[in-house]
Amino acid sequence: MQPPRVIQDRAGRTYRLRPIELADAPALQRALQRMDPRDVRARLFAPTTTMSDEAARRFCTIDPAHEMCLVIEDEAEPGVLLGGCRLMGDASGATAEFAVTLLSELKGRGLGRALMETLLAEAPQRGFMTVWGCILRDNRSMIELCRKLCFRIATDPDDPSVVKATWQRASS
Repeated sequence: MQPPRVIQDRAGRTYRLRPIELADAPALQRALQRMDPRDVRARLFAPTTTMSDEAARRFCTIDPAHEMCLVIEDEAEPGVLLGGCRLMGDASGATAEFAVTLLSELKGRGLGRALMETLLAEAPQRGFMTVWGCILRDNRSMIELCRKLCFRIATDPDDPSVVKATWQRASS
């Protein structure tokens, strides 16, 4: 298990980034209830702010050989989840899907970028040479962030309301 790390937002406020644990399931449910339904839709592609106990436990139980999930907490409020990031590897072990979620009030503080940079730094260490994610077309801030991080953006041929962002590790 990775040790917790400290990250800062643009204003210098510190947050703790640590691996998710099964005990986080109730805090995950509370965080989802605090999110704006539009932000939940942008992440889950569904406008729900509730998650069953079973779904929360499944979300908090990862396979460390193929997945990574980190949660973010305010250092002043341990146990209160503010968001997180996840890599989910495919069967080949070379490609992973990413996901990033933040509470609505934290958007625009640079934390999304910090989470994405953490994922991209971790991906090659886990053998993932390609990282991709589906983003709703109207989630312009996430699409722009992915562009800044050298993701290739393409319309999903099966769903024009979605774009696929793909990052490839540079050859060494």
